[in-house]
Amino acid sequence: MAQFYLNIRDGDEVIRDPEAYQFPTAQAARDATVTIVRDMLRGHAGDFGNRQIEIADATGHAIAISTSMT
Repeated sequence: MAQFYLNIRDGDEVIRDPEAYQFPTAQAARDATVTIVRDMLRGHAGDFGNRQIEIADATGHAIAISTSMT
């Protein structure tokens, strides 16, 4: 299993996730992120503005960025 970080991107600012998550592939990390965002939006967890979730690999390199969470 590979380690991925689910950072929050707000414009040019990136809020780094301090905890790594284990996923078998980058696609699995992306799929989980989509599910998380959908659940948060369904539950009205807050106003996300223009923030996005950035999936980063173990080196911190961004490998995918979600579409806007609004």
